[in-house]
Amino acid sequence: MNANDPALNSTSTQNITDGRSSFLRHRSALLIGAAVIGVLAAATAVAFAFYPREDSGVIACRRIATVAATGDRPTISLDEMREVTDLLADSGNPDLARTGGTYQDVFEVHDSGERDATDVLSGFPTSLTLITQTFQACGRVGVEVPTPHLKPR
Repeated sequence: MNANDPALNSTSTQNITDGRSSFLRHRSALLIGAAVIGVLAAATAVAFAFYPREDSGVIACRRIATVAATGDRPTISLDEMREVTDLLADSGNPDLARTGGTYQDVFEVHDSGERDATDVLSGFPTSLTLITQTFQACGRVGVEVPTPHLKPR
């Protein structure tokens, strides 16, 4: 075979050209695919960032309502109460945040181990008042807390 043979050179050049255009087509498809994936990832991140989340106080109110609906003498563990208290305190609703903050203050006094905490607790509303305020605040955000044990029989 002669290296100067025109038939040989045109075939070789054609094969090289076909290989390059094939590579460029695949490269373009890969770049377009990567761009589409990037746009989808960015759109998902933006959607999650701006997706409205439920207020922590409303979540706490629902948990309180669930416990209250269990019967005439509902019970809740201390750990569960602390968790609900933290949810209330972190609420964007000022009424719920205030009651949650008051519960946190009561827990702080309780946890301090002070024997005579009556002077500190004298500034707190009575338990029934605080519970009533919490139930009313929950009602204002649309979560009715059943209170069969507080209704006259």
